[in-house]
This record gives sequence, C-alpha cells and structure tokens, in this order.
Amino acid sequence: MNRRLPISCACVAGALLLWRSPLAAQTSPAPTAASSPSTTLDAWLTSLTLWQTTPEQVPNGRAMGLHWVSNAHDAARTDKGSLTLRGLPVAEMIIRFSPVASNGTGPAASPGIAPAPSAAANANGKTVVSGLQISIYNRGDAGDLDQKRFDALVEQAKTSLNTLTGVASVERGVDNTSAVQSRGLVWTTPTSRFLLEWSATPANQVKNIAYRAEFVRLKVTPALDQPKTALEQMRAASSPASTGTKTVTVRAADLPARVVKDADGGDWLPKIPMVDQGQKGYCVTAATERVLRYYGVDVDQNELAQIANTATTGGTSINEMVAALKRLAGRFRVNVVTENELTYNDFMREISDYNRVARNPPKGTAAVTPIDTRSDVLSYDMVLSQMNGEILRESRTKLNPAYVTKFERDIQGHIARGIPLLWSVSLGLLPEPKLPEQARGGHMRLIIGYNAKTKEVYYSDTWGMGHELKKMPLADAWTITDGLFTLEPI
Repeated sequence: MNRRLPISCACVAGALLLWRSPLAAQTSPAPTAASSPSTTLDAWLTSLTLWQTTPEQVPNGRAMGLHWVSNAHDAARTDKGSLTLRGLPVAEMIIRFSPVASNGTGPAASPGIAPAPSAAANANGKTVVSGLQISIYNRGDAGDLDQKRFDALVEQAKTSLNTLTGVASVERGVDNTSAVQSRGLVWTTPTSRFLLEWSATPANQVKNIAYRAEFVRLKVTPALDQPKTALEQMRAASSPASTGTKTVTVRAADLPARVVKDADGGDWLPKIPMVDQGQKGYCVTAATERVLRYYGVDVDQNELAQIANTATTGGTSINEMVAALKRLAGRFRVNVVTENELTYNDFMREISDYNRVARNPPKGTAAVTPIDTRSDVLSYDMVLSQMNGEILRESRTKLNPAYVTKFERDIQGHIARGIPLLWSVSLGLLPEPKLPEQARGGHMRLIIGYNAKTKEVYYSDTWGMGHELKKMPLADAWTITDGLFTLEPI
C-alpha cells in the first residue's frame, strides 16, 4: 500500500478536498528552573580554562536553566532567555561535552549542572566542554524580524565579537557544505575559535517569497582543533569539506554494527544523538537533524527549517522537507526514500473501514458515531479528531492485516541495516507513556528499534532527556502512523 501524507489532495471528481496541516503541534515540555537576573557569558567564553570545564563546574549552570539533553550526558541546553553575550540576548545555548584524559584540575566548582555519569568519560579521564553553540537569534524561538532589524542585529553581533575576543575577524564567506549558504566571520584567540554565522531568506517576487530572517548563531570550539600554520589553513580551505563538493558521512556498510540487542530481545540503535526542539514547532526538522548527525553530518534544525520553509509558528510540511532534502541529497551523501505514503483514496477507504467497525463495534467497546463524509471539504486533522482510537485500531489492523505486516517488515529491515526511520504520526488517538494528555495532532518522531518477540516498536521523540527510548505495541504504532521515511547513506 502506498501511503502519502499530503498537504492537499484533490478528489478525481474535483469537489472533495483532503487537507493536512504541517506537523507542528508538539513542542518539548518546558524545563523548570529557578528565576534569576540576566547572566552574561562573556567572562566564561574568554577564560583560559573554558575547555577544562566539567559539567558541575559550568558557571551559574543551574541559574542559566541548563538541563541535560539526554541520558548520555554529552550535551546540555537552555532556552531560558536570561542569558546575554556582550549585551546581546541569547535565545538558546547548547554545550557539548566530550571525555578527555585527565590533565590537571579545572576551574573551581560552582553551581553547574549535574555531573555526567562515569560512562560519559573514559576510564582515565573526565568529561569537559568540547564546544558551544549559541543562538543569538532564531525565528523558531524568537519570532520574526524584519530585514532592517536583522541586519542591525548581525552588525551588533560582529561588534560584540570584536570587543569580546580582542582580535580581528577573518571573512569565512559562504559555507557551501551546510544545509544553507550562511555567511560567516571567524575570530581566533590563543584558546578558542569563534565562528559567527547568519542567514536569511531573501525576498523573491517572482516566487512570491517574502523576506525572512532565519538565524544568527555563534559556534565556539577549541583553537587547538583548528589549523595553525598558513599552509595548514590553505590546505583546509581547499579541502572538499570546505569547497562543498562532498560531506563526509558514515558508510552504509558500517551501520549494521551499530545495532544492539537489549535484554528483552529487541534490536535497536542506541547512539542516535538527541536533539531537543524546545518550544519550537520543529519536530520534523529536529528529527531530521538527529538522523543526519547520526550519519556524521554537521547540521542543525534552524538550517533545516530554512530549507523546508518551516513556518515560524505553523510547523513544517513533510512534503517540503522531503523535497528540500532531495535537493541536498548529494551534498549530504544520502538518499531520501518514502517508505509509506497516504493517498486520498487510501484515507477515504480507511474512513469507510472505520465506519464499518463503528457501526458494529467489538464487544466491550463504547459505541461511537461514524464519520460523516458528505461534506464538500474534509480536513484530515478534523476527521482524526472525531475518531475513536480503539475503533481505528480495530479497523486498521483487523480488516487490513497485510498492511501491518508490511509496516513490521519495513521497520525490521531498516533497523537490521542500522537505519532509523522518520515516523509521521497522529498523537492523541491512543494513550502513550510520557505524553501529555493535551498532546494531539501531527508529529514527527524516530523509530529506532523493534522487538519481534514482544511485537513492540522502539521509538524516540525530539523532546530531550527521558524521550530517548520508548516502546509501543506494533498494532498501536500502525494505528497512529501517517507516513514513514528514511535517509539512507550513499
């Protein structure tokens, strides 16, 4: 069965319309943190001990609202809104940590975040800061900016970095290896490299596109990771990674080795990086970022939101995300594959099946009202909101068992190859663990494993710690499925 999740799909007769809103409804649960006055990052970012900082030594970490992104304790995030950088507001900050050999003591302990578990550090060392990504502006967190205000913010950020670092900047130019061709400036100090990047979608009257500010971000990494001599810098600048001819990703042949069998007998992929979408309606782009990072592509959800034309408050069209990724497939070294598609005819048949069961529900199931299809316009979301999850599960699984079998085989086949699946679902039809009662509507998540013995799908949401691995019966998973997509390394 072909299943496609369309934005709109007209009936052959031309009178009936099936419409689905972009996937945007589900944001991360808002983290709780004690209120505090504005906290500046200036002194810490320029300290000589920045790259020796352990999690518990992050200055004012708790006051910043920092929280672990996942149980791997390899990244912490905050979007609290009380951080500043040379007076500039910080919309979001992500601190990444890596294990290093013990080489002396770091800065004095302060109210940082909880220390990483021993598993995050190697046997002879500790876990320290390895990089920071600071979002000075992104429209998902901060809303829209007009061109005049965005340009002014970029200039203010340049001036602030000049003052912060005390060194002159170097033009990075357009980065053809990223998802978008962002502009960039680099400041290199004895300890750190500061890369300021910014991007906007220009107005195009021919394509009916209005100007849209996208992001201003700062990436801070150790200077020791960068080329030192002029010759090294020239070689780095002329390398394929710099010219955009190729992005280095994992080999498809290496992925099956990443599959792990758990104690219950299920096969799953435990090392997919977590991305917390925060309060942005970016589930599609955040889930896509996770898969690309799993393959070794350095990209973030704000870039993907730009290429997918994600609405500031309305979310992402799956069709546009897939189309955008296909345009970038060569750069990312992946194939974009639609595994299941929901067509208009499929959905109308599913309504018919649902009504068939609704008129004669299984014993013990509450009576429900069949869906009225006589309207000239059918909203996909509205129809689903009227459906009873138990009745829908009965109609989707009992009347069409072959579709469930294909869904199961698709999952098993891809997990065996070490490939996660982008899974488009409708929340609120059936109860789920760790899902707020009010969560309803379209959502994108990842399928990361399967247990053939227990008939359970292993999945993960882009909502941070606690959502790395969850399980759901196969029948329930198929009931809420709208679409299935994969990104497969070339």
